[in-house]
Amino acid sequence: MAGPMKEKFEKYWEECSLVLAIAVVLDPRFKMDLVEYYYRQIHGHNPEKYIQRVRSTFVDLYMDYGGELLPSLDLGNSEIVEKNSSSNDALSDFDKWYFESRSSSLHANQKSELDQYLEEQKFPRKDNFDILEWWKANCSKFPILAKMARDILAVLATTLHQNLHLVLVVE
Repeated sequence: MAGPMKEKFEKYWEECSLVLAIAVVLDPRFKMDLVEYYYRQIHGHNPEKYIQRVRSTFVDLYMDYGGELLPSLDLGNSEIVEKNSSSNDALSDFDKWYFESRSSSLHANQKSELDQYLEEQKFPRKDNFDILEWWKANCSKFPILAKMARDILAVLATTLHQNLHLVLVVE
């Protein structure tokens, strides 16, 4: 009887831990860094599989909420430069210079909301940090992620507590 119960718990924990990991990614103090740190400790032999699962689930969820991932600007730049260079107009050298010297700032402006959030610096850790208040204050900067945070973080605590309680009672 213990074997099937353990198997059921492991399946439940696998799903539950994924939701918890996504909640951590939505915490601006940690993002993917804390997930990577602990998954490397927990799954020392092969953490990348687990880390990638969290990443891809987070991206899928972002897409489900209406987010868009923008293609890399590097390909677009080289195509534009080649087109402009072949026209041999007076500004073709300017085009080459512009895309080479300004590509990093152009790329920053073309990043998706998800990329911007994950790449910006972590929010400093404080004892009295209110994560829902942070998302409320930053909803204009990250509107899709703010919706995700509102839905996931607000429901997460009560749902997990109830489900975990049910699992413990069944055991």
